[in-house]
Amino acid sequence: MLRPRPKRFSTWQLRSQHQRREELQPRRRVIALRRAGPDQARSSQEALRDSEARYRALVENQLDLISRYRPDTTLTFVNDAFCRFYGRTREELVGRSFLLWVAPEFHEGVLAETRESAKTARTTIGEYLNYTHDGQPRWIHWIIRGIPDETGRVSELQAVGRDITPIKNVEEALRQANLVVENSPAVLFRWTASDGWPVAYVSQNVVQFGYTPRELLSGAMKYSDLVHPEDLPRFSQELRQYSESATARFQREYRILARDGQVRWVDERTALERDAQGLVSQYQGIVIDITERKNAELQSKALQAQLQHAMKMEAVGRLAGGVAHDFNNLLTAIMGNLECIELDLPAGSSVRRFLQEASKASESAASLIRQLLAFSRRQLIEPRVIDIRETIDRLRTILARVIGDDIVLSCVSPRALGLIKLDPGQFEQILMNLAVNARDAMPAGGRLSIEASNIELGHHSCSKHPGQQLARFVLLQVTDTGCGMSEEVKEHLFEPFFTTKPLGRGTGLGLATTFGIVEQAGGCIDVHSQPGQGTTVAIHFPCVPESEAKAKTAAANSSEPIPVGGETILLVEDDASVRELVHLLLLRLGYRVLVAPNGPAALALVGERGGADLGIDLLLTDVVMPGMNGRELADRLRSVRPALHVLYCSGYADDVMVHHGNVQAEFNFIAKPYTIATLAKKLRQVLDAK
Repeated sequence: MLRPRPKRFSTWQLRSQHQRREELQPRRRVIALRRAGPDQARSSQEALRDSEARYRALVENQLDLISRYRPDTTLTFVNDAFCRFYGRTREELVGRSFLLWVAPEFHEGVLAETRESAKTARTTIGEYLNYTHDGQPRWIHWIIRGIPDETGRVSELQAVGRDITPIKNVEEALRQANLVVENSPAVLFRWTASDGWPVAYVSQNVVQFGYTPRELLSGAMKYSDLVHPEDLPRFSQELRQYSESATARFQREYRILARDGQVRWVDERTALERDAQGLVSQYQGIVIDITERKNAELQSKALQAQLQHAMKMEAVGRLAGGVAHDFNNLLTAIMGNLECIELDLPAGSSVRRFLQEASKASESAASLIRQLLAFSRRQLIEPRVIDIRETIDRLRTILARVIGDDIVLSCVSPRALGLIKLDPGQFEQILMNLAVNARDAMPAGGRLSIEASNIELGHHSCSKHPGQQLARFVLLQVTDTGCGMSEEVKEHLFEPFFTTKPLGRGTGLGLATTFGIVEQAGGCIDVHSQPGQGTTVAIHFPCVPESEAKAKTAAANSSEPIPVGGETILLVEDDASVRELVHLLLLRLGYRVLVAPNGPAALALVGERGGADLGIDLLLTDVVMPGMNGRELADRLRSVRPALHVLYCSGYADDVMVHHGNVQAEFNFIAKPYTIATLAKKLRQVLDAK
């Protein structure tokens, strides 16, 4: 059975009955006039003219731009508002394309809308940029509708336009403002004053913290979820205080947690919105990331604390240096007198044993002074061949006191340990630094082991010096059972001012100083550590050549006679007890001696006795003296006697002829306290030199 073909309807037929009725009204009026009588026709024509006049007046008095145009964009009608807007007469506009006043970039869109309206007779809407008669750009909102004729074909289109430039300007201003907000570091927010502070609004740039506006606005997260747990109690208390007070806005700083878990510092500036009863309903404001500024402030505080600590250490060091200077003078007098008494006693005297004990006590006191100067970094650096086993044994009691009773100390070293060349005070400083670090790593107690052994670097290479050739070294290992260190900490371990200790507990200079001493001595240092498994610091000191080691051993075991002389020595010393003792020692050694208490007195003595013809062979002078120091005195005397030998003595590192703790090479120097044998050998060394 054949189905009937579906009936096709034209666009005109598909239009609503009301639309067709309205559009056919003028034609029906004309038909009605033709059928009516003369009087009725005349009356109807007048009514039609009145209606058209009212319609035209309505159109002409509209503020909107009304026009008609053909599908090819040629204008067929414009109202007065259209003419006024474009600044042209109706005659100048009708018959021309309205595209002449539309911005070129919109031509294609306008033509497409025109074709669509002409084809379907549907209403289209568009916003286009137009130009007035004086070239001013204006945005027009157009409503375009095709007008079909009796056959349903669209021969004309009607357009109604309205100037929306002010609205567009506001929209653009809002868009620019939004761009500023989204591209600024400040995050805009609005929270509701309820549990957890739900987020009612947040700007897009909250993504800098790893969150999206959608997840914060969805209710799945509240602002309290972002605040650092440690800061949340203070955060809540402050909000409560601000809400209960009469304040309208406030500013504060706190930490938040970013999506990746990083802690970020923010500066919040908030205004409070209150309801009719005066209760806070919302909080709105901005949040700015100030993490970099906060880190800089914390670093500045740490540096300030280090500076204050360094200044405190400087003051302590100056005090220690001053005490050491005076104490070394006393020790020089004590040790010298004890030595003179011992030399004058018969070999079998029972008093000799007591004198030897007193001498040992004096040497211990001198060692303590060296440690005090090492602590204050004012010790005089005199590298010499030493046996570190002896130093470890001597410092064992002091180290035990430093680390405390809850840490067990063990020291192991073989008797046949190699000799190294290092300043004894610097080696003591290394041991003290490592012991203090180990103590701080074991707050609950533990075990500290100090072990020295002989080793060849080729069989146990040091990572800091992978290119070292095979050589004999003394290996010093300091091991603790403390908390250990991470790889990140080990990377910065020897950097100056780097420390993991709490603020005020350390300067970060201990290991940096240790590293510098070891490097200067030609050694290397390695650190082996893991978190929770303790730390081992391994230091390799190069052994001195066998010839130098044998000379050291022979010198220690020899009983060579003390060298004497007969030259003339000018002794200048401001300390009366030291001056009297050294005067007697020099006379005992066979020298002719002239004595002065200070520089001006020495110059006066030389002037009285003939100046250059005085015949002085050597000037033995203290360095630190009031009025004129030893170096100035030597320069004055050498100006009249260039060949004059000079031997300086001092017990203090802040002297004019000491540079960074090292005695300058052009100076002959002997450190206080010294023995008669040391003084005698040094005098012959200086006098016999060319």
